[in-house]
Amino acid sequence: MLPLSLFPVREVLHTTLMLGLGASQPAAQNTFSSSWTWAALIGVIGIAVTVGISVIQSRKRRIERQAEELKPVHELLCAALLLLDDLERTEATKADLAGLLEKRSRIDHAAETWPKIPLAEITTLITAYEATAFPDNSRRTRPRRDQVGELLERSRKQWVAIAALRTAIKTAKREIERLRNR
Repeated sequence: MLPLSLFPVREVLHTTLMLGLGASQPAAQNTFSSSWTWAALIGVIGIAVTVGISVIQSRKRRIERQAEELKPVHELLCAALLLLDDLERTEATKADLAGLLEKRSRIDHAAETWPKIPLAEITTLITAYEATAFPDNSRRTRPRRDQVGELLERSRKQWVAIAALRTAIKTAKREIERLRNR
């Protein structure tokens, strides 16, 4: 360790005190007085805090706006689930699918708006479910013996399609809730 006598402590303290008290500075040194330095430092800190607060507020406003924009999509998926509950109780005919097909077009539009949410899968599954629908006159006519197996298979496919749709809708709803509650 170096002895303290090698450092010009007395000169450094004297110069620092003189600069702090506003004494004249040597011509070779162009430094601010300590009052200017503190004012500049406080100003920079103030600007940094203001910028930080404005960034946080703009992010919060963006998240709130996104949550408001996602609310109708969430309600649309809830309505689609209710329609699926009704369709699950019957053998769905093509006429019964009118409400679900209307929801499909709205979900398809939402899928274009929100590509991060798996809504395109839901429209694909609704199309697959539509393919399993019974003809409109199937409830009025009594099936022949050779048609019973085909009708049971179609009914089973409807149940599988409804289960897949329900899973996809719940997955999309969870994603929406995750985005809304960030």
